[in-house]
Amino acid sequence: MFQRISELRETISFQEPKARRASSSGYIASDYTTWLEDVRAKIEVTGATEQTVGGGIQHVITGTITIRYRSDRNPTSTHKVIWGDKVLNINGVRDPNGRIRQLELDFTQAV
Repeated sequence: MFQRISELRETISFQEPKARRASSSGYIASDYTTWLEDVRAKIEVTGATEQTVGGGIQHVITGTITIRYRSDRNPTSTHKVIWGDKVLNINGVRDPNGRIRQLELDFTQAV
């Protein structure tokens, strides 16, 4: 269902990868740079899980971000979302009703 502007209460920014090559080893490291700022969004946390990583436990939060569709710039799964002091990784982008009005972004956040 189309979101009313009043439901888009959070302000987020998007970052895109900026590849750079380390001269000594030939290793490509990926830095991120701000791509789009001050985007209004609705953020819903849908779940949380625990994973065992390297002998420790990592908590992962999952959810959905809803934003208005833009004809000039739309995020992909290569972008990251900055929400306050949180970094959210985009796992998927979809147009829920195919009407090019809004986008839903599935995200994860390691805590």
